[in-house]
Amino acid sequence: MINKLTNAILRLLGKGQASTDFTFKEICHQSGDYVVIRLLIARQSSIADLKIKDTGFQERDVTFLAIERGSGILSHPEPEERLLAGDCLLCYGKLADIETLASRKTT
Repeated sequence: MINKLTNAILRLLGKGQASTDFTFKEICHQSGDYVVIRLLIARQSSIADLKIKDTGFQERDVTFLAIERGSGILSHPEPEERLLAGDCLLCYGKLADIETLASRKTT
């Protein structure tokens, strides 16, 4: 049942959104409005090469739990860590806030 719900949410997130910043990889856990989600930073993303503290995620109370980079994992990344295209972000926060941040257009 949880897998069906997760797949339905992922399909809804993908409909009508031409997000150039992220690809929703999977919702790992959801409790109420809060989720743990994996996001892939697209090559043309507006946040690629930004420091975590400059992305706007912290202002929306979205926490980066880890960054999957290549075959390595940076757990509890510091605000000064730069995000790279191709990174997978493991984030925790309100789904609506993560959707808002992920739907930003590249400038």
